[in-house]
Amino acid sequence: LATREQTQFLPLAKAWNGLAFSPDGKQFYVSGGDSGLIHIFKYADGKATLEQSVQPGSGEVFLAGIAVHPTTGKLYVCNEANHEIWVLRPKTFTLEATVAAGQHPHSCVIGADRAHLYVSNWGSRNVSVVDLARLRRVRDIAVGVRPNEMAVSPDGRLFVACAGDNTVHVIQ
Repeated sequence: LATREQTQFLPLAKAWNGLAFSPDGKQFYVSGGDSGLIHIFKYADGKATLEQSVQPGSGEVFLAGIAVHPTTGKLYVCNEANHEIWVLRPKTFTLEATVAAGQHPHSCVIGADRAHLYVSNWGSRNVSVVDLARLRRVRDIAVGVRPNEMAVSPDGRLFVACAGDNTVHVIQ
């Protein structure tokens, strides 16, 4: 950041918007869109190296947003093609469970309480709330057109950017 220069370029044949770091910061994960792959990079001393690419599931696949639980290290991956969230085990990256989401889940974030996952659904114009202990969707909250990226503030509010109508929704 100090020099504002690119220090490394990591080419991938297919990637989409999902990118998240492991809790210890030693790895990061990139979603592979319709390839169905999760690319796993080692990160040390400011350099990234591709360790492996895994295909944890099958069927209709278009992998998008990724969130990593800060305590358990589990990965939550949006599968836009099948309207679901994949729950992946840390270290093995195997599919533990799937959770139904709205239409075309795009991005996901862990809530401030670390007990809920919020999922922006492009096609449903809403945000799904997933109970992480029970691994089930507990409610949907209406927002604007094509909700995509989200951020959780330190006080727990969820900010949802909606690309289709240029709005930001704030959820308490």
